[in-house]
Amino acid sequence: MRSFFQGIVCILAIAGFFIFSSAYAESTDDLLDKGFSLYDEGRFNESLDVFNQVIERDPTFSDAWYGRGYLLYEFGEYEESLKSQEKAIELNPDIADYWLEKGLALLALDRNVEALAAFSNAQNIDPKFSDAWAGMGEAMVQMGKCKESLEAFKQALKLDPNNLNALFNQARAYDCLGEDDNAIDSIFTLLEIDPDNEDALEYLDYYEGY
Repeated sequence: MRSFFQGIVCILAIAGFFIFSSAYAESTDDLLDKGFSLYDEGRFNESLDVFNQVIERDPTFSDAWYGRGYLLYEFGEYEESLKSQEKAIELNPDIADYWLEKGLALLALDRNVEALAAFSNAQNIDPKFSDAWAGMGEAMVQMGKCKESLEAFKQALKLDPNNLNALFNQARAYDCLGEDDNAIDSIFTLLEIDPDNEDALEYLDYYEGY
């Protein structure tokens, strides 16, 4: 009789373990979703705390590292953002968004050659990724390769005509080449999409001052 009850207790313990494990895994996914939702609501500090909780529970959860890096970039902590994106890529190198965010962090650190390589990796993973093309173009502008950058912006805008980053940096490229009319056209196109875009308005004020 004792052995029978011991067997029942053992079975219940095993069942309880699997139920707990399943709930734990689900709660980790729920936490990740919560982190992104908090970001969308502009609650950045809370969002970062949630991503850190997910990483503490499961350090192999690449999306949590990505989310953490995304938030740290917003906070201007570019070195730490880069480390998080590199960890995400180490865990899952086939996600274009990870490479994009790595490229943006590298751009912010003025590591333009490495940024171009990161954006190129994103574009190789997803050739229709407009932001990757725009990132490549921006890196080229930063490197002084303004003429070469125009092809990247052309591809970005072909895929997404409303890509504001591509339009703004295309204007910078034209400015670099002394093509003021084309630069202004790019800015006006941007403002038609986003009339309150501060970067575009400042750029337009700069031109109107000359």
